[in-house]
Amino acid sequence: MQRSLDVIFHALLPKDETFFPLFEQSVNNLLEAAKQFEISINSDAAGRMQSLETLAFLEKQADEITQAIITSAMNTFLVPFDREDIQALANSIDDVLDLMYGTAKRIELYKVHIIPESMKQIATKTRICVENLHACVLEMRKMRYTKKIKDHLIQIHKMENEVDVLMNAELARIFQGQMNPIEVIKIQEVLTMLEDATDKCEDAANVIESVLVKMS
Repeated sequence: MQRSLDVIFHALLPKDETFFPLFEQSVNNLLEAAKQFEISINSDAAGRMQSLETLAFLEKQADEITQAIITSAMNTFLVPFDREDIQALANSIDDVLDLMYGTAKRIELYKVHIIPESMKQIATKTRICVENLHACVLEMRKMRYTKKIKDHLIQIHKMENEVDVLMNAELARIFQGQMNPIEVIKIQEVLTMLEDATDKCEDAANVIESVLVKMS
């Protein structure tokens, strides 16, 4: 019975040919950036410079896609979910990429030559966060399959919590050690910016949760 009601509900939703394709472009672009960022963190200085150029290109694409989503939300009469949620989700996805690019840029500007192991782990967990966000957005087109979306949202929250633990442990380590104070400040800023990226991923997850509640 529930399955039949879900099918009927889905049939009554506005047929969207604009927003979901744009959101899918946005998360495809974000996932490519997350993979590139992870490669960058695990590369030498030359590899990080090459990755930075790729991330700059992806960041520019993200801005264009986000602007297209927001413009469409302003000019389209029928939208698949609330306009404020469309804008919030688009901006959160864009913010994740901005922060990854900003982190890579800081590493280059500050000449952080030795990347702590914890930062490499955080980069991996950020990529896993983005993979789950990507899966959520692709599933949103089939809004009746909310169980799959919820499973991915749980993983995003889990990764964000694990990143917090890793960051706090690394900050405790560098402040208690013998590292040069300038180097401590550099690592602290880079870690904080990278942790902010997972926070924004969680913000996007919260928007998706809100959409699911409103449509349930």
